[in-house]
Amino acid sequence: MRTNFIVNPRYKEIKSFLKSIPDIFDNTGKIIHQNRRNTIKVIEYKGLKFNVKKFGKPLFANRLSYTYVRDSKAKRAYEYSFQFNSLGIPTPEGVAYIEQFDGGLISFSYFISLQSELKHVMSELYGKPLSGNEKLFKQFAIFTAKMHESGINHLDYSLGNILFDLDDNGDFKFEVVDINRVDFENISQESGCKSFVKLWLEDDIFEYMSGFYAQQREMNFERTKKMILFFRHKFVIETNLHKALKNNIKRFKRA
Repeated sequence: MRTNFIVNPRYKEIKSFLKSIPDIFDNTGKIIHQNRRNTIKVIEYKGLKFNVKKFGKPLFANRLSYTYVRDSKAKRAYEYSFQFNSLGIPTPEGVAYIEQFDGGLISFSYFISLQSELKHVMSELYGKPLSGNEKLFKQFAIFTAKMHESGINHLDYSLGNILFDLDDNGDFKFEVVDINRVDFENISQESGCKSFVKLWLEDDIFEYMSGFYAQQREMNFERTKKMILFFRHKFVIETNLHKALKNNIKRFKRA
């Protein structure tokens, strides 16, 4: 099995440890997220906490693509981390990435970053009311606007991929994670409003945030609000229809 290993020069002194992560991954560290495709662990070494994401083996067509056409998810996440931070949008610093090849095609890959020090995830706000959280949602809307003004379009901008905490001045600070699916582009009003769709929040929260988002980007408030709600409702309807279709297919197969 061939391995491609790239390390951030700031961490070259622990290069041998980082390179060993595929060998020790299954038996060390603490799992903080796992699904059928990917596993994320926190692994500590010499006083540092590393966030290690293991990307599952892609389908054959994607193995071909990631080997010959596109960069792997791990490589993109690593390289994008420097672009995010250089543009003033915080994300945990990229430490290294590892790609494993089997039979000449990519199999598993690993993205290693520093573990964020922020203690909260925006998914904690799921189902919570606007009342009492106005400052958080205001500053989050402004943060999102600044990200879009910087030309960053996060294609999986969901509550679980946004970290937050209070700073020493009592303001909220944010970090974006899971950054391997990103377009760097000039983000129009339409594209910016569409990016809110995966944030599972109540309509009144979207209405509230749209004012600060529009103000930050010097856009018409009413148009911005209508566009955000339109794309959000469309996404919810399509998501529910997709779920219903999948459930009907499962019932049909069991019948």
